[in-house]
Amino acid sequence: MRQTHAPSNPIESTVIAEASHPAVWAKVVLPPSVRQLPLGANFDPDRYLRASALLQLKGYDYLLTLCGPLGADERVLDIGCGPGTFGRHLAEMNPGSVVTGSDISAEMLALAREISPREQYSNLHFAEADLRNLGNHFWDGEFDLVLSNYAFHWMLSDEDKARAFTGIGSILSAKGKAFLYFSAGGAFKELFEAGYSVIARPSWAHYFDGGTFKHPPLPTFKEIDSALGNSPLKATHRELRTVWRPFSREDLAEWFAVCIRPFMNRLSSLPDADQKRFAHEVVTEYQLKTEAITGYPRDTSGALYIRDLAIVLGLEKA
Repeated sequence: MRQTHAPSNPIESTVIAEASHPAVWAKVVLPPSVRQLPLGANFDPDRYLRASALLQLKGYDYLLTLCGPLGADERVLDIGCGPGTFGRHLAEMNPGSVVTGSDISAEMLALAREISPREQYSNLHFAEADLRNLGNHFWDGEFDLVLSNYAFHWMLSDEDKARAFTGIGSILSAKGKAFLYFSAGGAFKELFEAGYSVIARPSWAHYFDGGTFKHPPLPTFKEIDSALGNSPLKATHRELRTVWRPFSREDLAEWFAVCIRPFMNRLSSLPDADQKRFAHEVVTEYQLKTEAITGYPRDTSGALYIRDLAIVLGLEKA
């Protein structure tokens, strides 16, 4: 169904976050067997959980404020669930609901199943699924609530975005709702620019097409509205959310090394020590660049702030 009305301007919000520990439900201790899972080169499950908790779990916190309390028997899908930490929280807090976590990565799902075994979480399931083809993985109307955090920005083409919205529309129940939180064009702009300065250096340019590499473009509201307009969905919430996130230098280097894969995948053949050195060079360059920018948050404790710009969508059937 095509939306015939012009979309209204999105809400714009800005938050300067305080340095804090991840939510209690995000503090998962991995058993030794998980740390030894064969998850591929340069992937450390324990390291990923810690690094992603520094930023990504904050998006889930906000999604929970938007969707409100779950009903007694809701069917919930978490798209791009990664290691399943959020789904585990929902399953624990809502024992009458059935929670499914989906991810395109079989390795991530292996980690999720190890952390949250079925014998302990009978209402939590995991399924390998591609966001571009949800209708091939799930029944029509199967879910009352669909959530997704930091996954939709990997729908790089207009076709991928349209297919993803169509799939979400097909698997939502008649009165179902979806809430998506994902990076927007301009997110981490200054951090990426610091990365571009570093990859131009002779010691790194060879790995980055002679220093010409660019991070894949992140989506804009214009692109999202275009894809949404040809889908069976309508937007009930449209927000461009800016959150300034504080990091220590060490945490920011770790987050960049583990989570900013378009950069780091170029260095996957190098030892971990060299990859970490690259990430630290990016953070040093970022600090130098942002110290000269008026308006950047400052912190007496020495924390570095990054600008997390996100699109937040609430959706239901049109």
